[in-house]
Parts: sequence; C-alpha cells; structure tokens
Amino acid sequence: MSLLPRATVAAAILGVGCIGAIAQSPSTASPPQYETAAVHPAPESPPFMGCDPQPARLRCFLNLQALVSQAYSVRYEFVVQGPKWIVDKVWALDATIDPVDLDRVKALTREQRSAMIQGVLADRFGLKVHQEMRVEPVYDLVIANGGHKLQPMAAASDAEATDLPKGYPRIGIFTMSGETARAFGETMDEITKQISGVLGSGQIDRPILNKTGLEGRWNFTLKIAPDGEQSPSPFTVIQEQLGLKLIPAKEPVPVLVIDEANLPTAN
Repeated sequence: MSLLPRATVAAAILGVGCIGAIAQSPSTASPPQYETAAVHPAPESPPFMGCDPQPARLRCFLNLQALVSQAYSVRYEFVVQGPKWIVDKVWALDATIDPVDLDRVKALTREQRSAMIQGVLADRFGLKVHQEMRVEPVYDLVIANGGHKLQPMAAASDAEATDLPKGYPRIGIFTMSGETARAFGETMDEITKQISGVLGSGQIDRPILNKTGLEGRWNFTLKIAPDGEQSPSPFTVIQEQLGLKLIPAKEPVPVLVIDEANLPTAN
C-alpha cells in the first residue's frame, strides 16, 4: 500500500494494470461485496492520502478520480472526463466486510480486492464508465545514457523500510516524508506511476508509459528538493537520481471514460 503524509493524490494510487480486468473471486463468479460503506468529505488534513486495505476494512482518503483508478486498476491519468470536482474534492471512504465473507476476501488478489470498490462508487456516486482506446500524447520512460540507478530489491534489507507502521508488508511500498520519496520492492510499472503522480504533479503534462524493459522489483531513495533549494524540474530529478529519461511520444492507450458521476448520496 501507499501511505503519504502530504496531500498528493495521484501518487497514492495502488492499482497498475489493464482496464476492464474486473476481479473475480477464485471460488465464485460473484465476488464478495462490502457490507457497509460510508463516504463523506475528507477532513482538511487527512491522516494519510491513499487506501489502507486491512482484511476486514478499507479506509481511503482520495478524490473520485483516484478512487476510480483504484477500483478499476487503471493508472490515475488514464481516468478521463467527468465533472471538475472529481479531482478537486477529497473523500473519506470507510468500508467493512461481513465477517462471513472474510476468508473469501483474504483469498482475493489485490486487483480483485480493489474491484470491490466499484460497487461502492456506483451506489454512492452513481458512477458510470466505459473503456476505449485513444492515441494520446505521452512520455515514454526509458533508461538514460549511462544506465539506471535503481537498486534490485534483493540488494536491500528491511532496514530501509523501518519507518513504516508495524505489520505493513516490505514489498511494493512507496512513502513520502518531506521532500524525500522512497520505494521498496516496486515494479517498474509501479515506479512509473509514482513518478507520474509525485514528481510530475502539476509539472508533467501528459501520462508516462514504462518503456524501460526492466523486470523484477526495485528500490530507490529520491530527494525531490535538496535542503534549502528550490525544487528542480522532475525531468532533471528523474534523470540525475534514477538514471531514467522521459521522451515525448504519441501512443494508443486504454482510457477509462467517466460517463456520469454525482456528488455522493447520504450514508
């Protein structure tokens, strides 16, 4: 999961994958649903930005665009259209599992768990979406001259993640503390998502596609702004600290179009 102590919505998205891959339970064609789900405006300073998926409970502090990204396992920037408030307003979502369904839920994959949010969004926001392919301006993320500077996950120990709450997994983790971003055991697709969300927030004007060809899981520590200095361009940060480069391109990409979304109904 991602726990971000500052209000960075795009970076908090967990799901990276194919649009339309709706989750199915391993044991039944009808996956379990949340028994209760409360949605209300988030406090001005949420305890974290992202989703905290515990076995029997899900808590999220995200805008609707990010919740849709989570629910459909599609990257944040590939969720398009809809009213302006889907980005501007942050919501607190608190959903619980019926205890009789707990074992079934534990057996689901992360994407299948995320897909359970679809029913909540349809019920509370009247959400309607469809998928289509569009040729869009993008940045291809490639390895820069001189090679990348990421560390293979096997080269790092759990000591690199000791600031995480007790009991959290030590794989697929992204944290943000001040101006320092850290990843542990993330795939390149996940890292691409973080680059697009955290480093590119307000500065990178198009989606980023992973074209590095790197497999496996990786670690990095990234200083977004050196002490006492102005934040450098994300293009500079990516190349100098990660050994990666963004190349402008046009690519066919799958997008999830929001056809209808309404302010949430009363809980």
